[in-house]
Amino acid sequence: MWMDFSPDDFYNHKNRHTLTELLFYMMLNMPSSDLLFRLHILLDQLKEPVIYQIKNKPALGPREHIPQSWEPPRTVAAGLKNTGNACYLNATLQCLTHTGPLASHMLALRTSQMACQKTTCMMCVMQAHLERAFQHSGAIIQPCALGAGFHVHKQEDAHEFLMFILESMEKSHQSCGMGLDLAGREPGLIREIFGGSWRSQITCFQCQSTSDTFDPYLDITLDIAGAQSVEQALARLVEPEELAGEDAYHCGVCLHKVSASKTLTLHSASKDLILVLKRFSPLTGDKVDGLVRFPQRPDMQPYMSQPREGPLVYDLYAVLVHAGWSSHSGHYFSYIKAGNGQWYKMDDAKVSTCAVSSVLSQPAYVLFYSQEGSHEKGNALGPREHIPQSWEPPRTVAAGLKNTGNACYLNATLQCLTHTGPLASHMLALRTSQMACQKTTCMMCVMQAHLERAFQHSGAIIQPCALGAGFHVHKQEDAHEFLMFILESMEKSHQSCGMGLDLAGREPGLIREIFGGSWRSQITCFQCQSTSDTFDPYLDITLDIAGAQSVEQALARLVEPEELAGEDAYHCGVCLHKVSASKTLTLHSASKVLILVLKRFSPLTGDKVDGLVRFPQRPDMQPYMSQPREGPLVYDLYAVLVHAGWSSHSGHYFSYIKAGNGQWYKMDDAKVSTCAVSSVLSQPAYVLFYSQEGSHEKGNE
Repeated sequence: MWMDFSPDDFYNHKNRHTLTELLFYMMLNMPSSDLLFRLHILLDQLKEPVIYQIKNKPALGPREHIPQSWEPPRTVAAGLKNTGNACYLNATLQCLTHTGPLASHMLALRTSQMACQKTTCMMCVMQAHLERAFQHSGAIIQPCALGAGFHVHKQEDAHEFLMFILESMEKSHQSCGMGLDLAGREPGLIREIFGGSWRSQITCFQCQSTSDTFDPYLDITLDIAGAQSVEQALARLVEPEELAGEDAYHCGVCLHKVSASKTLTLHSASKDLILVLKRFSPLTGDKVDGLVRFPQRPDMQPYMSQPREGPLVYDLYAVLVHAGWSSHSGHYFSYIKAGNGQWYKMDDAKVSTCAVSSVLSQPAYVLFYSQEGSHEKGNALGPREHIPQSWEPPRTVAAGLKNTGNACYLNATLQCLTHTGPLASHMLALRTSQMACQKTTCMMCVMQAHLERAFQHSGAIIQPCALGAGFHVHKQEDAHEFLMFILESMEKSHQSCGMGLDLAGREPGLIREIFGGSWRSQITCFQCQSTSDTFDPYLDITLDIAGAQSVEQALARLVEPEELAGEDAYHCGVCLHKVSASKTLTLHSASKVLILVLKRFSPLTGDKVDGLVRFPQRPDMQPYMSQPREGPLVYDLYAVLVHAGWSSHSGHYFSYIKAGNGQWYKMDDAKVSTCAVSSVLSQPAYVLFYSQEGSHEKGNE
């Protein structure tokens, strides 16, 4: 086995160093928290031949060296030693190990566990396991510490462990280069391989309007009670459900409860499909036993939301089986198809060939399928040629907006979004009518229609489109609340409307691509110095301005470390008890367009925190980032939303925007007038809109 380290003075392609030299180097050069973890991994591996080569290991750089082919290793992986009630772990690992995209991608990187500077990175631990497993094909190895943080040394549910591994790898991806997808972008390798989405569509029986909700998945659980086959269980899953009586649906068009139908379908299909047959009662653990027929090459086309040309065929490559009567006992093993096409039974340390007929006769618990053709070289999503790669906004100012009655909050918000360059240029380039996506209430199409009219009638006054449908109308509302309603509605619409996809025609979509970033919340244990990272997406950032003189001061307070002690003490996953710790919030990935919301209103009373809070025209967000980068991270102000009044329940909203020609304008409902930037910077701002410098240039995608 090879392990890579990075001291230049030990670099030698020919020398092999003794274990003593290696341990001496580790003691001198590694922090204590890392050392303990590495030693734990090392001791797990001492029962097999170990060769250490110490060489210079560069940091992860551009990913051109990563092949776009998903071809898996041609051999079968090593058998796995059962270290005590670990059959669930071994069976699950063998299925993941023989998942072609995962194995080929991670083995192509050959990245050591040292690369990402994390003590407990699941991506790196899995990568180390994959290397050892295929290097020792035909032998028996002890699996790496993949169960750290999970229950160990007792019988566990293999599906629960599978999701623990995938979710841990997904969490690790943002701090480890291996976790990004093949183009080096988020949402990451795990979502790219196993991720798809459901569409839940509700149709009102009264007005025939539809409402779509989209939810991501990594696996699909099938109720097999009374089912003879997987196809039968899938067909039941997508059967329409009637909503009536107590379960009646509140229609956003009819504005009252009505009878409706609810249909669940697959909106986007995952490249690798995990089907979980619901064999265990969640209350008692009792097992639903018996054979449920499963296909070797299922066609998932009948379960999709939208028709496509030809079938959507998957190919079986792994089956996880439980033998026993309860989730609390029994034995797990698996069947896998290696890269050479041969099927193997993987029963802990025992690896034996078998026929596919033997596989298909098993009482399967979890099935693993790969979409045919989805992992071929060159099959990655390419750019949509009809969408320009430039984010250049229109050069003119948009039309003034008629106030149709207590609608200043709507008009002021719309003007800020209308003059958001990436949004306007992308949607105007499509020139797509509302009929394009066949939806009666598509927010993407309504916004596109408004943008066209607003810029076509520059210098005039227009009535805004029905963007407030579904929101409270004809009374004073909070502009920030309306802003988030618009963005979230557009985000929900994007999966049924081509305009909502990002510039390369892929998810997570235009709104997330423009406004989306992510926070990193890092907890550091004071006792063992281990760290735990949690990542959360954002579309806007709310700042507490109580006592703050400037936006920079409010931002600095937001990222100050917080001590967790006493009743708020942190339960450390390494120390296994509550300890004092620090929690630090930082920006992990920066959005292209930054929305800063100054918290001016009390959520209880609506009373306003008035007064001027200074805000910069070109802020540098680098000091608030998790990781350093070369040079500053500068944003440029292009819109300011202002509230005049003493409460969120009254007053007046207006906005200031910078048009594509560089001129600032005050947008006060129907009145549009030029102004100086000094006038803008003197306003008691409520919401600030910034565009990241250089992020919207042509060719910078």
